Amino acid sequence: MSTGLHAAPASLHLSARMRVLALALAACTGVAASLSPLLTLGVALCPALALAVFRYPEPLIVLFLTAGLVKQDPRISTLTDVDLTVIFGALLVLAVVARAVARPVRLPAPIVLAVPMVLAAAWSMLSPSGAYGSDKALRFCTLTLLALVVPSLLADDRQRMGRFLLGLAVLGFAASLTAIQSQETTEWGRLTAHGSNPIPLGRIGALAFAFGWIRFHFARQPFERILAIAMLAVSALCVLASGSRGPALSVVASFVVISAITYVQHRRSIIGIGPLVVCSGLAAVALTMVTIPSLPLHRFQVLFNGEGGASVIVRGLMYATALGLTLQNPLGIGLGGFERYALLDLRYPHNMLLEVGCEMGWVPLLGLLVLIGASLVCMVRVLRREYSWQTLFLATVLFNALFNAMVSGDLNDNRLFFATVLLPFVHRRTQMREPSDR
Repeated sequence: MSTGLHAAPASLHLSARMRVLALALAACTGVAASLSPLLTLGVALCPALALAVFRYPEPLIVLFLTAGLVKQDPRISTLTDVDLTVIFGALLVLAVVARAVARPVRLPAPIVLAVPMVLAAAWSMLSPSGAYGSDKALRFCTLTLLALVVPSLLADDRQRMGRFLLGLAVLGFAASLTAIQSQETTEWGRLTAHGSNPIPLGRIGALAFAFGWIRFHFARQPFERILAIAMLAVSALCVLASGSRGPALSVVASFVVISAITYVQHRRSIIGIGPLVVCSGLAAVALTMVTIPSLPLHRFQVLFNGEGGASVIVRGLMYATALGLTLQNPLGIGLGGFERYALLDLRYPHNMLLEVGCEMGWVPLLGLLVLIGASLVCMVRVLRREYSWQTLFLATVLFNALFNAMVSGDLNDNRLFFATVLLPFVHRRTQMREPSDR
């Protein structure tokens, strides 16, 4: 009885504080509106930013990793001259400081394997290989290093990691839907987001497709299945129209690997008849109702015919060049150094391991290989212990990012890989503390 009497006033006091804060915010917004529309937006965003920094920083991680998709949108670029990635990175640093003040934080021990890469990048900053090399080293030591560290500090339990993974899927679906509606394409006819590179759009769209597939696999209610089907349809169209073969093949390869692991332990597989039938039907309907430029479809057709195309041939030549440089230079040629040997003005080998080997040297390459191996082993242990949408999607994001890093992008373009490579250790630690959701 006494407990109920004491609990009620606390609720009333909290409500009163919230009313005072709301009135103060309304007053500030009104004053700002009389001065400047931009100031009004800033005042209105302050509570949201405070909530994101101090309470729910996981969406900030997603925005930091995918800012390249929207930074060229004229509606956003006119608001500030500061790079969006830098803005979100600064907010994440503040979120980490706030979390460290509130309670102890710790990084997974395998992060020490990345130290040789950081030292090599720092050395490249002191003796850069041209403007590209200097910029590449600076970005690795700041933005990419931040991507490596922050997710394992902020998404450090089941709920926070779930919000981070859900944020990736939701942003992928939103980006896919926006790109399809806008119908913006590059000069080669590939779908893009506000004129940006179509490859990041294809990557995030492929993750949305993977999430829709996994949610369809776990759905129990008709409404859940309808939402999953909508995500599958929109994201599949986006990936096809962007001509992103690497992300599409990476999702397929990820599903095959994950299904092999889970079937051995749980006798269950995400490659089921239901999702295959749904996707086949959606593809048949979509291709008759939606006009997709011929070039993106031709890119997939060439690949499936086994011809490979010019991009496969050029990649083979770049891989051979990078491998030769790796074998000849144990200490590396410096970040950005591959540009001096590149074909057709291609600045990097389009393979993360070869890029690290030829530009950073053998020791950073060995550290990266051991880190990848340890992360994959830990991810397999996580999958064996727990069969849930969260573990399946985390494994898909990790494998997908790793496969993409083997065929596309430079070191800093593969920021999503660095953001997820430590998360299996975090999730494994969570499994040891909490009961698993099977």
